[in-house]
Amino acid sequence: MEYYLLLLAVCVLLIVALTWASSFSASQKETRSAISGLVANVTNSTLAGLGEAGPLSAGSADSPPLLALEIGAYEPYWTGQPAVFIVRIWNRGGGIGKVRRLSISVEDPEGRKLQVGPSLLEGISVPFSYSSASQFAPNATGTHTIRASMLSEDGHQAELSKEVLVLGGG
Repeated sequence: MEYYLLLLAVCVLLIVALTWASSFSASQKETRSAISGLVANVTNSTLAGLGEAGPLSAGSADSPPLLALEIGAYEPYWTGQPAVFIVRIWNRGGGIGKVRRLSISVEDPEGRKLQVGPSLLEGISVPFSYSSASQFAPNATGTHTIRASMLSEDGHQAELSKEVLVLGGG
């Protein structure tokens, strides 16, 4: 009788252990799937953002441009509220890029320049990428234009603009 009770206890423990192991494995599978999805989403988001990058110089098929500009906006913005955006410089390889000057400006729908901070950055080294967050306070609804221009150490220039939507009542 004691032998059967001991055998029953071992069987119950074995069933509990197998049940726990299978649920642990399923949990690991779910976690792995969620992490893979997260990495894919971040990668796709980053690559989609790079599509707006404009080259620093025209370059050629044999000699592509070294640096590229990108403007990242988090629109819609609201009148009277601080509007933050990012200007990025991407290094496409071939050495450390040197930017002598990066100018940033914003125009309202009437073409008037708004105060932007920071609006001028100088002496930037770009080993892979460089980001600068700037902000402005929209004064009217409508389409505002963010402009970024940079001048490299070797005299090449690039300009990029992005239109953003500003809504009222913020």
